[in-house]
Amino acid sequence: MLYNNIYLLLKFDDRYLLLPQSDIELVETTSAFSRYELEEVMTFNLNKDLLIQPNSKKSNYIVLFKVELAALLCEEVENIKCEEIDVQELSAVMKLSKSPVTHLAIYKDQIACVSNGKALVKYLLEL
Repeated sequence: MLYNNIYLLLKFDDRYLLLPQSDIELVETTSAFSRYELEEVMTFNLNKDLLIQPNSKKSNYIVLFKVELAALLCEEVENIKCEEIDVQELSAVMKLSKSPVTHLAIYKDQIACVSNGKALVKYLLEL
């Protein structure tokens, strides 16, 4: 079950990922990202398997997490309300020990992985 009212739907490499908006410090276009340019921000670009890939030319946004100076590049970002999402529990066979994915969700006929900022950053730092 989702406990936040607003989620961010991030799209990268044809994958959708839902994160609580409360876990996010900042969302900006990649061209405007300057607030943190003096600090070291670990920036990750993921593929559809949630593995690190070289930076994509399709990345238009940078999403900075609150828990650590880490950011995720993505193609699209959309705010959605919890009531717009149909959340499904992961079955036991779908749960992977190191995966940050906690649930699956259906939004506008698209399947999205659900995570939270802390779990996703921990996962990214271990890749």
